Amino acid sequence: KAVTLGEMASVYFTRGEYDRALELNQEKLTIIRELGDQRETSVALHNVANIYRVRGDLDEAMRLYGEALAIAEALGDQQGKAVTLGEMASVYFTRGEYDRALELNQEKLTIVRELGDQREISVALYNVANIYTVRGDLDEAMRLYGESLTIQEALGDQQGKSATLAMMGQLLAQRGEHREALRAFLTSLSILVRLQAAPDAARVAQIIAGFRQEVGAARFQALWAEVAGEEPLPAWLDGEGP
Repeated sequence: KAVTLGEMASVYFTRGEYDRALELNQEKLTIIRELGDQRETSVALHNVANIYRVRGDLDEAMRLYGEALAIAEALGDQQGKAVTLGEMASVYFTRGEYDRALELNQEKLTIVRELGDQREISVALYNVANIYTVRGDLDEAMRLYGESLTIQEALGDQQGKSATLAMMGQLLAQRGEHREALRAFLTSLSILVRLQAAPDAARVAQIIAGFRQEVGAARFQALWAEVAGEEPLPAWLDGEGP
């Protein structure tokens, strides 16, 4: 029953029905506490914390993540510990506590490197790069995004690759490397269109439209010709969507 409740809660969470997801996860948590299943208790606490986080109750989310982390450490569950550290780092990042976010992400990175978990290594590298980006260390951010991108390409992680390219494009634009910025943006967008990830594609299209405004229409036209060749400028640049 507990397993089924957890799966149902996951579906409700994906749908954005957070109240129902919370209700089912809490019911699952009650059952597994009674069973004394510490590993599943840690997982359930983590899932409940995720719900509080997306609802904006960061204090309650951090309390629950902390409880889940303590259990993972007691069990020697390094994978569970790494995931929870990443979620806690995300909360610190949201709060603007970048030093603490960096510390936890680097701790996660050490663990997942030891585990050889390439996907989680790429996620951790991406998140550390985000912190360096907001702190203005663009060179270190680019180095880390590049490392993450290499892993994503090796794994065939197209969604991750698209996100990383979009971030790299923004850094390249800030550094005045406009041609390479546009190339990164368009590659990111083409992946998302292929994946039919419409909301993410729309966001990248907005970034490209903003980039066009920043460099000016004439300069953008020249860059487009260099990167896209004879392909005409798309209508979505004027707000019609990709």
